[in-house]
This record gives sequence, C-alpha cells and structure tokens, in this order.
Amino acid sequence: MALEILEHIRQAEQRAEQVAQEAQQSAREMVDRAEKACRDREREGEASSRALLRELLEERRAAAQQQIDQEQAELARAREDKLAAVRQLLPQAADLIVQRVLSNGSR
Repeated sequence: MALEILEHIRQAEQRAEQVAQEAQQSAREMVDRAEKACRDREREGEASSRALLRELLEERRAAAQQQIDQEQAELARAREDKLAAVRQLLPQAADLIVQRVLSNGSR
C-alpha cells in the first residue's frame, strides 16, 4: 500500500511537471504571438505614417505649384499690360525722332 501511494505521488509529480512544461510552452507561444502582433502593428503604423506623409507632401507640393502658377499668370498679365502701354507710346516716340532728325538735319 505504501508503494502504491508513492507511485501515485510519483505519477502526480510527473503530471504536474508535464502540466508545468506545457504551461511554459503555451506561455512562450503566447509571448511570441504577442510580439509578432506588436511588430506587425508597428510596421502597419510606419506604413500608414509614410503614406500620410507622402499625401501631405503631395498636397503641399500641389498648393505651392498652384501658387507659383497663379503668380506667373499675374506676372504675365502685368508684362502684357506694360507692353501694351509701351506700344501705345511707340507712334509718339517715332514722331519725336522724325521731328528731331528733320529739325537738326544738316549738322
């Protein structure tokens, strides 16, 4: 009877050791899965951040290009206005040149 009790105790200890090993293995697997999930989330976050940064940069680039285009159009209009004003004065300038040449002709 004493041997049976000792055998029972030995078997219980073996089962307890096996349960402890299985629990450790299960805990390691859970930690590994959690670490992998964290790495995956971190990668997703980085990818999302990069995509957002690209989007923001593209928006800023487009806004800057729009402002540049607008300023160039305004400069072109101002240039054309000045050129039109100068063209209106051209006949007067030509008349002044002709009058001077004619009045100082034989010098």
